[in-house]
Amino acid sequence: MRKRGSATSRGYDSTWRREAAAFLSDPANRLCAVCGRPAKVVMHIHSIRLRPDLRMNKSNWRPGCHSCNAKEAVLGYALPSLASKRK
Repeated sequence: MRKRGSATSRGYDSTWRREAAAFLSDPANRLCAVCGRPAKVVMHIHSIRLRPDLRMNKSNWRPGCHSCNAKEAVLGYALPSLASKRK
């Protein structure tokens, strides 16, 4: 199994941490977009492995919990959001 690089080497630097914290502090982003649990991380809609140019593009961000973020990382794609499940 290949080991991933450090968070910093993958683009999660101090700028990312500051902007992600601000994004999650917005009341509209308090719940995971996938399951509705409290959001703890920012998830990318389009993988930054495939689209590194979208890393800091907030239109590519959505709030997430650790569990849903881990599932998306393993699957390699974004899980459907709660909003799309309600339609």
